[in-house]
Amino acid sequence: MKFRILALLFLSASAILLTSSKEFRPCVTTFQMQGLWIGTYSVNGQPELGERYFSFDIKPDGTIITEGMAENVTSLATGTWTMSGKDFSASYQVIRGLSSNIGTKQKASATFDNSGKLTGVWSNVNTSTEGTFTLYRINDNYTRSRTKRNH
Repeated sequence: MKFRILALLFLSASAILLTSSKEFRPCVTTFQMQGLWIGTYSVNGQPELGERYFSFDIKPDGTIITEGMAENVTSLATGTWTMSGKDFSASYQVIRGLSSNIGTKQKASATFDNSGKLTGVWSNVNTSTEGTFTLYRINDNYTRSRTKRNH
């Protein structure tokens, strides 16, 4: 009986020492830009238009596809994006939409916050048309996980 109790105590102490000896490593979360971002845009000086649908599909290879609505017509644009710290920028060209907008070059700059929000300004490169946008991260198309954990 004493042998069983001693063996049980020895095994318990060994288990405690083994689990205690593991180094504690806190989880670190890294938020990736790649994925689908959906929100709205507005046009400066034209409040009667209201907020309109806008989205970015941000690809891991540095390319971007934008989608927006104007006069009940969906427009698509393709281009490139970069990130420096929390500062996001993109340039793209309209490839589908209103005939007057096809070929229009646009650019966007925004600030990213860790809650998954991208807030910024957009503009047509060759005209004075510009406005603001707010997009929220919907998913992570490419890594299927919003976090990387270091354990």
